[in-house]
Amino acid sequence: MTTGAWMVGFDFQTRENINEDLQDFVSLCPTLQQLTRVCPFPATPMWHRLREEGRIRADVEWEEVSFYGGGGMAPKNFHEHEIMEVIERGYRLLYETHGASLARMMHVSLLGYEYFMNNRRRNPYFEDRAMYHKRMAYTFFPVLKALEIYAPNNTVRKRMKDLRRMYIKLIGKPTSFQIAMERILTLASGWNRLLDVIYPRDNILVEDTFKKYIYDKPAPSYPKCPYRVEYPHRTRKFNAYLHAKTHLSRLMTGLEMGTRFFDRLQVIPKDKAIPPGTFKIFL
Repeated sequence: MTTGAWMVGFDFQTRENINEDLQDFVSLCPTLQQLTRVCPFPATPMWHRLREEGRIRADVEWEEVSFYGGGGMAPKNFHEHEIMEVIERGYRLLYETHGASLARMMHVSLLGYEYFMNNRRRNPYFEDRAMYHKRMAYTFFPVLKALEIYAPNNTVRKRMKDLRRMYIKLIGKPTSFQIAMERILTLASGWNRLLDVIYPRDNILVEDTFKKYIYDKPAPSYPKCPYRVEYPHRTRKFNAYLHAKTHLSRLMTGLEMGTRFFDRLQVIPKDKAIPPGTFKIFL
């Protein structure tokens, strides 16, 4: 999978060529994307040059030294509001052209599964890699129906239908749990879409709880996690959220194991390559 990064505000970008630059980026169809504004970080050559040119404000705050804050830089060919408009337009264009990133991730997983399964005799590790892609595609499948129903246009809607056909052709029919998850996620998507119309989510400012990753030495052997996570400033609300997430994860895993037993009664073979609990990413 690829993450495409693109920045707005370079001196070589103008109002006349910015759209062509953006269209070139969209045509690459990155799996994930990060569209930001140019930000000169202190002590870098670019920062020194712009400072000598008088293009960095003297009163810039640390909060502005980010890919959305701009670092107090005065763009050469754009107003401030034009840069943010181009970024928002770029995200919208990627979504309306290629669909959601989850769908693009699933497409890459299906292509990977097909390639490594067809070439597994060339390398003993290819089959393991194919199973990894199979697990990823299995996990993303329940989102397809919601992405199809709420697609921004017919082109994207057709892409979602093609992905479903491609999944069934390469991996097989969805399991009972996948179908149940598909219905739940579709209803949840519709409900959240309605809420977004009544009160847009953009109006809600979310501040994530601070956390830090600690890597102990020596690192544990695979497959154990090489780090532990600590939350120095937990709140009661956040603790309740973590407990609810843990219990819901256990419930989903239990239901998945139960539906797999039902599938075996329906003569649907058990797939050892896909362990239960893969849908926890949706929590």
